[in-house]
Amino acid sequence: MPVSRKFRTLVLGAAVAALPALAATPALAKDGDKFGDWTVGCPKPPAGSTAQSTCRLMQIEQATAPDGKKVSVLKAAFFHLNDKEFVLFGYLPLGYSIPPGVRVSVDGGKEFPLFAQRCVPQGCEVATKVDPDLLAAMKKGNAAKIEFHLGEKTAAVAVSLKGLSEGLSKF
Repeated sequence: MPVSRKFRTLVLGAAVAALPALAATPALAKDGDKFGDWTVGCPKPPAGSTAQSTCRLMQIEQATAPDGKKVSVLKAAFFHLNDKEFVLFGYLPLGYSIPPGVRVSVDGGKEFPLFAQRCVPQGCEVATKVDPDLLAAMKKGNAAKIEFHLGEKTAAVAVSLKGLSEGLSKF
């Protein structure tokens, strides 16, 4: 067999052998990709900035205000802390009561705290490093409930977990 034919056979054989490994590697998500009720967002850094784009897996929950307009009541996002850990970050409406705290639970299970960061015009920021138990529950669950206080009332916002597990695996 000529050398060029042997070489082609070796290269083709190596390529075919590598196909299962390539198929097992998940494709990385990109800006705008949707996974169930979750969307990947990768905003561009400001012009002239040397910072790289930081992607997040996010969902925005809206409600109808008394005047009939849709208003955002919660923006939830997952950010990478490192290869295996995430930060759950959210914006709550301005005016929520900070001292009682904010809690997240999945399908009525154990509650986990979200910690107040600061309030900005878009809303009040809350965040937490995602506990492994919370992450496992969210990947298997149907809905997370975020509870916080608005004045004397407790507000609860349901967040769909549809597509979250797939999104996190490709994000």
